[in-house]
Amino acid sequence: MPKIENTAVLGLVKAEKSNSQKPQLLSHEILKQWGYICPIALPTRSVHPRVIGRSIEPDAIDYELIKSWVRFCTNCHVKTCRILDDSCTPPCRLIDCSTRKVVEAPKNCQYVAMSYVWGIKEKDARNYLVCTETGLLPKHLPTVIEDAMTVVRSLDLQYLWVDRYCIIQNDDTDVLKHMGIMDLIYNHAHMTIIAAAGSDPSFGLPGVGSRSRIPQPCANVKGHVLVSTLPDPQDMVKRSKWMERAWVYQEALFSIRRLIFTEHQVYFECNNMHCHESIQTPLEAFHTNDRRRYRTCIRHGMFRGGFGKRCWPLTSHIQKYSEKALTYQSDILRGMLGIFRAFEKFSYPIHHILGVPIEFDMDLTYWKQQGAIYKQYRAYPWKLSASFARGLCWSLQSPAPRRDGFPSWSWTGWAGSLREWLTFEKLSAQENPGIEFRVALEDGSFATLHELYGFTGSKVAVSKTSQHLDVEAWTIQILIVSSSYPEISQGSTESEKLTQQEGMREFYAKAELNDGTSVYSPLILSKQPGGGNDFVTRLHDSTWDCIVLSYRKQASRSPVVMVIEDQEDGAERIGLVDFWTCWSDINESRSSIVLDDRKLLKTRRKIRLS
Repeated sequence: MPKIENTAVLGLVKAEKSNSQKPQLLSHEILKQWGYICPIALPTRSVHPRVIGRSIEPDAIDYELIKSWVRFCTNCHVKTCRILDDSCTPPCRLIDCSTRKVVEAPKNCQYVAMSYVWGIKEKDARNYLVCTETGLLPKHLPTVIEDAMTVVRSLDLQYLWVDRYCIIQNDDTDVLKHMGIMDLIYNHAHMTIIAAAGSDPSFGLPGVGSRSRIPQPCANVKGHVLVSTLPDPQDMVKRSKWMERAWVYQEALFSIRRLIFTEHQVYFECNNMHCHESIQTPLEAFHTNDRRRYRTCIRHGMFRGGFGKRCWPLTSHIQKYSEKALTYQSDILRGMLGIFRAFEKFSYPIHHILGVPIEFDMDLTYWKQQGAIYKQYRAYPWKLSASFARGLCWSLQSPAPRRDGFPSWSWTGWAGSLREWLTFEKLSAQENPGIEFRVALEDGSFATLHELYGFTGSKVAVSKTSQHLDVEAWTIQILIVSSSYPEISQGSTESEKLTQQEGMREFYAKAELNDGTSVYSPLILSKQPGGGNDFVTRLHDSTWDCIVLSYRKQASRSPVVMVIEDQEDGAERIGLVDFWTCWSDINESRSSIVLDDRKLLKTRRKIRLS
């Protein structure tokens, strides 16, 4: 159905007697794009609260409405919409919107943070450098920042934090310092303005400055004013350019209150409620009796309570983050530093090595027994290495190119999206895989994981880690086979045929058992099988070493292994094999089997991963 400008459509969906959800799904999709039709007033006074529409102007923002949303949040959500760690204040500079100067943040001041699409960085540094003598901003600011300053003043606030001007862009030390405390900057902000409209800073905030919003369809029917509630702002934000950016993931996650500008309306979401400018929401009725949060019957907000309300596993955050886009691939780790820092400050801290998390035993972390965790890792030293090995059990949705400057054993070393991570829920924390690690440091020395994080009681001075990882572990050898080629399109050139074959082929690991029989399991490649088909040829012609990382909980010692390829400066990871899915053959009549790694031919080896 083509979308008609300035037209609201009332759709009727025929009810079906069956239990089919097609009508509901169809109507839901239509309403996400078009919105509901609501009166802006009721003909008679109602005892019960009702949800009705609100008429909004294309060129004006109702700032009193926004103030009422913020006021309700600050008064009622005292325990849930609050700063996670008020013991430390982020050392940051702020824009004083009344003087247009960048100043040192006054103690305990309220400020608004800004999240937007930076766009292509300008070559002329003078356009984003502040005057060092006076602190004055450049004369010509990007429209989105100029509009944000207008919003701050209209909300009776004074200070605004914007990375472009509050971080000294030509000072690498200042940039790195701020990258590591993004969680503090956004979490301490009174509110975050999110520019979800447009694809660069020149678009501005619709309805604030010179750019109008898309007009709201309305009609007068016998004296009753009907308005459209406009397209679902959550859907608009999810499809925005802003949502694609990797940097905004932690910015939105740590923000307590988010004021989001779309091309149609303003959308507000704190950790416990969400409001549309086009809908008059009865906040008291939507909340629980104690007014601390929305009732469970109300749909969730986009950010599900942010970081403070529900703490998702670190691996879940990494997986979602990996789906985002980066202008500079070298920023892959920097864009997660705030999240890593927050997890390291937990009462049961989760550390990482170049992005690979060391998740502790869930039975211990569930009870938040930090003392018990340390006691376990001192009593059973292998458990710390086993925890890190489980962090290495990541896999990509599809083979991807290598990312320069990062190791192959870390997900940061590959420019691709991650699959669902194999975590403690699926991998055994009780089986000892017999793996040990020594981490290479930038000064050329090596440290064990216990030395790195001080579990031995004598924490060593640790420099930054480098890309090399020394591993001593059990290894197996596999052959790699592939399914037969599917039918190739007629008339394709030789290069096109090769591309089609590579894209359609499925690869399997073939492992030999002690009794001479073989088993097959899917190979999840990290490395792309392109490059003139040389890698594909090597896949079939070579025998491959695999490091045993962990075992599945659901099966008797069913191993998860990392497939590696020897290189000049160390072995490179090329994929992962999870023998939980295992067959005795790969024909159409394949039959599943349960593999115990004690049936495999294993060798103890020392390997340097790069």
